[in-house]
Amino acid sequence: MEANRILISWDRDFNQQRFLTPRFDRLSRVGFSCPEPEGAARLKQVLDLFEFAIKRAKGKPVAIRIGRDKLQVKC
Repeated sequence: MEANRILISWDRDFNQQRFLTPRFDRLSRVGFSCPEPEGAARLKQVLDLFEFAIKRAKGKPVAIRIGRDKLQVKC
């Protein structure tokens, strides 16, 4: 968090209580809901939108969900 990195995960428990504690308030997260082998190709498809969402947030945390046929951004 101090280095402004983004957590990337395929974990289904991504939004469990431990990620909702104040300790993780500044953590930006990307969760994939597509199979792992498809992740890199899917990220390439939505990379422009992903970068736009991060820039638009202006340092605030962003939660992004990338699926096979959808992209969900929550600021």
